[in-house]
Amino acid sequence: MRIVTALYLLYLAAPIAMLAVGSFGESWTNTLFPTGLTTRWYEEVYNDPSFRRAFVTSLKVVLGGDPATIGGFIFSPAGLGFAYAYYLIPRVVMLMLPVLANFDYAQMQAAESLGASRLRAVLEVMLPQILPALVTTYSVVAAVAIGAYGTALALVGTQVAILPLVLYSKISETGSDFPAAAAASVILMGLCCLVILLAELAGHRRR
Repeated sequence: MRIVTALYLLYLAAPIAMLAVGSFGESWTNTLFPTGLTTRWYEEVYNDPSFRRAFVTSLKVVLGGDPATIGGFIFSPAGLGFAYAYYLIPRVVMLMLPVLANFDYAQMQAAESLGASRLRAVLEVMLPQILPALVTTYSVVAAVAIGAYGTALALVGTQVAILPLVLYSKISETGSDFPAAAAASVILMGLCCLVILLAELAGHRRR
């Protein structure tokens, strides 16, 4: 069983490791490993305006959209944010429902019996206790949204530049820039891992 588990983990980790190694390789053509080490692909990603715009747009989508683009709502970051919300709501419900079901609402009643309004009871009694769960939930759906590709491609095509779509363009155009795409993929993976780490820290605090 341990051998099967190890092989499965290797199967999952090998492509990620190859991606990370390739992002630092000078060139990788007809060789088992890349020749030479360089950071110029990361410098290219940093200096490429399209990557910077895609990064900012991805953050706008994850944070709820850009109100300045409501005029072209459907094909805007705001519209894409609403589309993400459509299929992320079930994840939010699944994560938050057990927390709300196990919450001791007698505390709310006690606060109200002592003269607190319903809003104050929610803000000062309920919210502090469920806040770690809210942070965990937001972190999970944010990690999913950052890496989402299919929904964005189907809804906005290339009209909204987010990181997954820019990566797609880098590996699908004539004269594809695979090393830069690998470097950007490592950065995207790092962002997702950072968000998941925040979720784990919030969950640990709740426990």
